Amino acid sequence: MLLSDFGISLLSPSPEQLSTQEMAGTLPYMVPEQIRGKPGFASDQYVFGIVVYEWLCGGRPFEGPHWQLAYQQVSDPPPHLREKDPSLPEAVEDVVLKALAKDPKDRYTSVQLFARALEQASPDRTQRTLEQEDEVRHAIRAADVVLLVVTPHARPSRTVKVHLRIASLYQRRLVFIWTTGEEITDVLPEEWGITVQIDLVDAREEHYEQALDELVACLEEDEASSEEPSLTTPEFEPRNPYKGLRAFTQKDATDFFGRDRLIEELVERVKSMLTSGQPGTPTVRLLAVIGPSGSGKSSVVMAGLLPQLQRGALPGSQQWVYLEPMVPGTHPLEALALTLAPRFPDRSVKTLREDLEKESACGNDP
Repeated sequence: MLLSDFGISLLSPSPEQLSTQEMAGTLPYMVPEQIRGKPGFASDQYVFGIVVYEWLCGGRPFEGPHWQLAYQQVSDPPPHLREKDPSLPEAVEDVVLKALAKDPKDRYTSVQLFARALEQASPDRTQRTLEQEDEVRHAIRAADVVLLVVTPHARPSRTVKVHLRIASLYQRRLVFIWTTGEEITDVLPEEWGITVQIDLVDAREEHYEQALDELVACLEEDEASSEEPSLTTPEFEPRNPYKGLRAFTQKDATDFFGRDRLIEELVERVKSMLTSGQPGTPTVRLLAVIGPSGSGKSSVVMAGLLPQLQRGALPGSQQWVYLEPMVPGTHPLEALALTLAPRFPDRSVKTLREDLEKESACGNDP
C-alpha cells in the first residue's frame, strides 16, 4: 500500500521545536495537538489511523467545513467503524480507535506497534474476505432479484458497495427497501453500477403494510418474466467475426478490415513484378511478406491480397490459377508437389517432385 500526501504532522524531529511550530497539513487528516500548535511524535499515528479508517469503511471519520472539521478533530470522538461496516471485527475497530485517541498518551507508543496490533486483530482477514465475496458472488449469480435495505448507515458501507458491484456485473434487478431516513438522497447508495432495473419500495412507518404488498408484487413480476420460452436450435452455425489468435483465411475476407493501404501496396508490388523489365534482367517472381509473429502476415495475404486478386484487382487476375495454401516445413519440395498434384491428375506426386528438384538444381523457375 502506498501512502502519499496525507498531511505533514511534524515538520522537525527536534523536541525543543515541538511547541513553536505553526499549523501545517491537510485539515481532514489533521491531529488535535497539531491544531493546537503542539504536534509530537505520536501525531503521525493519528494521521495513519485516519487513513486506515477511510481504507476500511470508505470514508473519513470527520467531514464538513473547515471550522467544523477543526472542532471535531479536537473534541468529538470518531464514529465507530462497525456502524458503517458491521462486517469489520470488533478487535480491528478497537485498534483503529485507540490510534485515533485525542490524547497522544492514550495511543500506541509507536506506529510500528499500531501496525502490529492491526495485523494481529485481523488474522487471515484477506483470505476470509475473499471467501465471503466468493460466496456472495455465487449467491447473487444464482438469484434473479437483489433486495437491499437502504438506510443512512448502509449508504457508505463498503460491503454494500461490493455487493452492488457484483449485482451490476451480473445485471441483476435491484429492489431498494427504504426503512429509515427523511430524504431519499440521504439513503440511496453512492453508486450501484448498471443494472437491468431498479425499484424503490417505501417501507417507513405508515407505509410498512403497503410496502409488503409492493415487495410481493415485485417478486411475482420477476418470477413471471423469468419464464423464458425454450430456445430452438438454429438451422445454421452462428458466425463469429472475431478470430482471436487464429489467422484469417480466404473464407473470412468479409470480416477482414483495417489493412486497406497495405493490401493496395501488395497489389501494386504484384503488378510491378508482372511488368516487363529490362532485357536480360531476371524477372522477380517472389513476393515475401515479412513481420514479427502475430503481426497479421498470414491474415493480410489470405483474407486481403488473394481475395482482391481473385476479384480482378489486376487485369485477368480472376482467371489466374490459385493453389491451396501450403506450409513448406522441413520438406518444401514434397509439400509443393502435393499442392500441385490436383492440377496435374495425370502425373504422380513422385514425378512432380523429381521435376521440381531437377528445375531447382538447374536454377530455373519451376
